[in-house]
Amino acid sequence: MPGMPGMPGMPGMPGMPGMPGMPGSGVTGGVPGQAAEEPAEPEPETLMVMAERALREGNEKVALDYVYASMLAEESEESTKALDNFMWVNALKRPALAVRWGIGVDLVVSPKNYAGSYYPVGSTQNIPERTSGRTRRSGGAQRGGGGARAPRAESGMPGGMPGMMPGMPGMAPGTGGAAKIPGSEILTETAGEVGDEFQNRLLDRLQNGDYGQILVQLASAPIRPAAGTGGGQPGMPGMPGMPGTPGMPGMPGMPGTPGMPGMPGMPGMPGMPGMPGMPGMPGMPGGAGEAAGAVSGDPRSSGMPMGAGGGPMGGGPMGGGPMGTGTALAAANLSAGMTILGKDSTKDLLAKAAELELDVLAVFEVQVKENVKTSLVNNDTRIVIYDVASGETLKRSKPLNNINVQKYRAEEEKDDEDPVTLAIDELFTVLDSDPDRALKMCDLPEGIRPEHVESRVAAILASPTSERLSALAEIKFFHHRDLISDGLLEKSFQKVLGEPAGTKLASGKEEARLEVVNTLISPP
Repeated sequence: MPGMPGMPGMPGMPGMPGMPGMPGSGVTGGVPGQAAEEPAEPEPETLMVMAERALREGNEKVALDYVYASMLAEESEESTKALDNFMWVNALKRPALAVRWGIGVDLVVSPKNYAGSYYPVGSTQNIPERTSGRTRRSGGAQRGGGGARAPRAESGMPGGMPGMMPGMPGMAPGTGGAAKIPGSEILTETAGEVGDEFQNRLLDRLQNGDYGQILVQLASAPIRPAAGTGGGQPGMPGMPGMPGTPGMPGMPGMPGTPGMPGMPGMPGMPGMPGMPGMPGMPGMPGGAGEAAGAVSGDPRSSGMPMGAGGGPMGGGPMGGGPMGTGTALAAANLSAGMTILGKDSTKDLLAKAAELELDVLAVFEVQVKENVKTSLVNNDTRIVIYDVASGETLKRSKPLNNINVQKYRAEEEKDDEDPVTLAIDELFTVLDSDPDRALKMCDLPEGIRPEHVESRVAAILASPTSERLSALAEIKFFHHRDLISDGLLEKSFQKVLGEPAGTKLASGKEEARLEVVNTLISPP
């Protein structure tokens, strides 16, 4: 009998996959076999573009420093337009690029160990009803003893549902729940409807440009790509796969029965070679290329100041890193031009506002007092507006009492508008149109003369804040409006910065001016 045929060979092992490509240095990964494209040479972005990005990142002070630096150093249409944005502010008795607001709460609680709801204006309590000639609406003040103490929510929004049981944690009593603007919970917690109504009126004016068009322009500017991106090389192609190992040879055939010699078995088929490895993945994008043509000391060369300042990514108005540490940790930008400074004494709130170079401070003076016999809580709230630079009071609102407001709203017959609306109307009427206390920006006074401006320049130079970019930009604005001479501009800059730097900033070339302002941009 013939022998059994041999067994077929075993297939070869598959090849190893290729190694991934090396990462590239540009924005596009490498493609195997494709030649690298020569990247376009980027131009340094302007200081105004850097200001737009800083504001988007919440660094309002840094954003304005970039604007001031642009006015002082750059030769561009944007910098000229920025100088034209300076306007007069009657209450501050000077021109300004923007009127920036700080908001804080000066809270006094009695007794000191009271830990319940502050029952701000607009909240409701169970007030004993008294007979009077007027009638109350149903659902207004209720019969019975005083309201039970409501716990204050740790999140900063205390109290209970209006007209219902007190003390539902997390809802502000009678104020419609959470504050309308994130970050302003402290106002809702302590000042209730007074705080909400004030910040809404202020926000309307900021968005209308009443306190400066520059903040509106920066906030609404389209996002422009940062300079220096896309300048790297493509990634290296991946390594090819390793070939497979050869197949195992077939087994020999079985011998036949005795007598007739068996035919030898057929040799097994050789194994199939392994499949080749997969090609490597293209390289990952590399980092942004460096901006070409930037001068040493130019704050535009890498998107951040290289001198005393830090880049817009270095942090915000809170100081330190992106979330911030330091003096202004409690500060939070509600909107461009409006910053919450938290709870503190009026003295310390003014100090915080000055450090952030804010112009105006609104302090909510809130006095909370619990009547231990009736368990009713009185909340008296008023708003005081300060000029930060001088510390002078510009306006005090009429005080509002939470229980009086609740009683008034429970009356069916009313003599006047709602007390909260009246108080805020009266406050902003003064701040909008009073000849001496208006904060809305307007044109320079018609009668202003060079001699008046020289007095203002002298005051700036005598101030401890004369080295700020904002102060130097104000002097440059007067020169832009032909209210001071070239000589006075140069002497003023020399007095603040010293002769070499002052001369460069007043009359040097753009490159030299950029080197000077780079040392003045404040760290974020």
